[in-house]
Amino acid sequence: MTKKRVQSTNRHTKLAVSLMTFLSAGCLMTIPANAETVQPNAVPSGRDVEIDSQGKVTDFAKEYTEVKAPFLNLMRSSDTCDVFGIGDGRYTHGDAIDVASYQSGLTLNDYKQLKAKGIKTVIVKVSQGRGYLNPAASNQIRNAIQAGLKVAVYHYATFNNSGSGWNEGNHMADCLRKLGLGPNTLIFADMEDRATLNNQVKNGLNSFWRTLNNAGYRNHAVYVYAGYKYRDAVVSTVGKSRTWLAQYPFTPSRGGYYERQWRNQGYGAWQFASTSRMPWKWWFGNLDLSTDFNGLLTNAPSTSVSNGWFGNRYYVNGNAVTGQRQINGKWYLFDKNTGAMKNGLQWVADQKKTCYYASNGQMQYGQQCINGKWYLFDKNTGAMKTGLQWVADQNKTCYYASNGQMQYGSQKIGNYYCYFDPSTGSMHHGWLTLNGKKYYYDKNGHKVFGEQTIDGSKCLFDKNTGELKSQSKPNVIVKPVASSGWKTVNGKTFYYSKGKAVTGQQHIGGKWYLFDKNTGAMKTGFQWISDQRKTCYY
Repeated sequence: MTKKRVQSTNRHTKLAVSLMTFLSAGCLMTIPANAETVQPNAVPSGRDVEIDSQGKVTDFAKEYTEVKAPFLNLMRSSDTCDVFGIGDGRYTHGDAIDVASYQSGLTLNDYKQLKAKGIKTVIVKVSQGRGYLNPAASNQIRNAIQAGLKVAVYHYATFNNSGSGWNEGNHMADCLRKLGLGPNTLIFADMEDRATLNNQVKNGLNSFWRTLNNAGYRNHAVYVYAGYKYRDAVVSTVGKSRTWLAQYPFTPSRGGYYERQWRNQGYGAWQFASTSRMPWKWWFGNLDLSTDFNGLLTNAPSTSVSNGWFGNRYYVNGNAVTGQRQINGKWYLFDKNTGAMKNGLQWVADQKKTCYYASNGQMQYGQQCINGKWYLFDKNTGAMKTGLQWVADQNKTCYYASNGQMQYGSQKIGNYYCYFDPSTGSMHHGWLTLNGKKYYYDKNGHKVFGEQTIDGSKCLFDKNTGELKSQSKPNVIVKPVASSGWKTVNGKTFYYSKGKAVTGQQHIGGKWYLFDKNTGAMKTGFQWISDQRKTCYY
């Protein structure tokens, strides 16, 4: 497997002459005269430069030192494994390859040709330790599926106790969700790093499995090399039939001794080579090759969810939906490439609108406070609104800039100046005093300039600033009356109670009215009720 090699001299297979007993993977066996010669470093191999959880770049191949016993030369003419093309009938049949980040150069056509050569499954490295996510995994999974291949995944483990196993399980679950992989995905724990060589590694692996179970991922298997010190312990967490064993003969001949040996011992699959190549692209370099004994690899279930939610994706007939989608009466937005659910402010290109999606992914409507700023979204379409807007449930007119944020204070809108309450954002109407200076905003909320008649009073406002310069007394003459009720004087309407014109807000005949606080004249249009801090329409 294209990961870190774990080597020490006490794991090397000791070979002598034919029919001589040897030590391999902790078991005594006898090699017949026609047995394959085993590579002394019968452990996972290859080159892969990846980033560990601390951000350190490690070239794993540089940490490997091959140790050979001199007498091995008596057994063979070559000290390296055969390099051969995938599909070559002289060698053990290849059912699966595994890939990591440095094999990101494999194209969709490569996967299709691998399938034509008999490959059925691709096992993709997803994660490592507590912080690494294979950046090529998404594309590798997608290409393999499009080529008609099955997909399994693996996590390169560095844990050695329950706590670290729990941490790495959470990290892998997060990576699986980010990649949109469903709960049936076949997951291998890759047990080879020397950091795992601890008598508590079984507890760590069981903790890793429990964490994945809690996240909904329950299809577990183990990858381990034959000479791994705690092989039996890690295998016991899933059983031999769910173990993918690694051991590399120099010439893994079809139907050969080790192929029969590992099959008869009940292992699920065997990674028998790290030096296979694609015949059509020999220059690409070596690939790991594995054979399946019992369907562990070739019967890997779908990595997708058939229907419904899984993680932050929603599936229909096994495919993650993209774009806008209504689910149970609520609108969601999914990334057009990955299918991941989106939240926050989002541009919906096909409808040319900006919408807001809460942390649960659901589209929001009406007024919304986002990062301390107020926005308004259409109650039907969810589209973000801009410009002057009537907020019906609060009986106010507000102004939203081109970025959708509510504006306050003095604002120039087109050719007019308007004022919006510093607290509520409500448009102001009528008289306003700022810094000791008086201004007037008409029924449309526009600041007035020059000569104006307001409630019968002649007013002069600065032609540039709108500041009140002079004001005459109202010329409305209201004669006292003894009766109560409505009266019209000089074109203005008044309401009398006990012979006196009422002012301010009044409830008359079940309806609310507003009368000028100075003259008592009835007001109409948008009006600012200062004592209640609201704008009303009469």
